[in-house]
Amino acid sequence: MGRVDASGIRKIFDLARMLKDPINLSIGQPDFDVAPQVVLVTQHAALACPQVDLTAPIAAYRAKRDLMVGILRQYFTLSSPDGAFYLWAQAPAGLTGYQVVERAIANHGLIIPGSVFSARASHFRICYTVPVERLRQGAEMLCRLASGG
Repeated sequence: MGRVDASGIRKIFDLARMLKDPINLSIGQPDFDVAPQVVLVTQHAALACPQVDLTAPIAAYRAKRDLMVGILRQYFTLSSPDGAFYLWAQAPAGLTGYQVVERAIANHGLIIPGSVFSARASHFRICYTVPVERLRQGAEMLCRLASGG
């Protein structure tokens, strides 16, 4: 496969269609129905009505972030973001982010190489908006790959 260029996210979508039931941690795929409408309504409500309580959704994403960081930090260098819903993990020594992506794909996992967003090939991006069980499966798969399995 070669270096993934700016159209790399489109290539990940194409791969997702070819894989049977992939563990897709590549882009934001919220674990609730009709995500765009829910996001738009939530954003509008937060801006128009500051009294809207977003404590529960924020806590849910924080818990997902903490789960992923807790599992992955034993094999990957990463930080715990204060916002957003993406983790940036550094590829293990001797590997590029793209090579980690290739190995993940071979194991039905989809993540995004950092080279899609930067000239550096040292990292890959993981999205943690999917259901917790899929997150756990994806994190465990990535740890197996990092440990040589």
